[in-house]
Amino acid sequence: MARSRPALRVAALAALGVGLVACLSFAPAAVAETQHTDDATGDVWEQLRDEEGYEIGWGHAGSPDNADVIATDARHGAHQITFTVHVADLARGPQHDPFITQERMVFDHGPGVTAEVHTRLSWRGQSFLFSSVTGNRVRCPGLRHEIDYEADTVTVWVPRSCAHHPRWVRYSEIHFAFGGGSTTTPEDDHDYYDNGLNTTHHRRVNEANLSPRLLRD
Repeated sequence: MARSRPALRVAALAALGVGLVACLSFAPAAVAETQHTDDATGDVWEQLRDEEGYEIGWGHAGSPDNADVIATDARHGAHQITFTVHVADLARGPQHDPFITQERMVFDHGPGVTAEVHTRLSWRGQSFLFSSVTGNRVRCPGLRHEIDYEADTVTVWVPRSCAHHPRWVRYSEIHFAFGGGSTTTPEDDHDYYDNGLNTTHHRRVNEANLSPRLLRD
């Protein structure tokens, strides 16, 4: 029996959050406390599926609304780690797809965590912190976010106390836009992915998809 598209999506997301690799100890040298990373415009990928909803490959999608990351700013402050994701065009409304932004972090000690902001229930968004090892939610007082549709940015603030007060952090930036606007037909239902640090659709937390070390201010 074919699995439903929502079930396939949930299964795919769950699989992405596991498997932090041991080779991350061979990390590049640490860099300055604030990082700005540009990402190519128009490098969004679409997950292709057959008529039964099973994944069959990837295709170039250009720059759809709510899907195309063009830059990421990250800062490791004394009290919090801050990420601002710049998107080519953020839009909200019944004709637009909800989106998810994830920062998957690894540290000098302690388990990795993933900060997620999603708009599946509200265009104002909701933010959560997950263990990258178990996939379980991590209680994190002070975690907050802001989506600015005028500036086309998504910002999330992660208290350092929720990450065992690391000396440095490395992160990947993954952005999803899921077909599902209230006016979307099955024929126009698309799943888009953008790796915010390079032009691939790769979403694993590994050496190729992680930033250099980001030291505390």
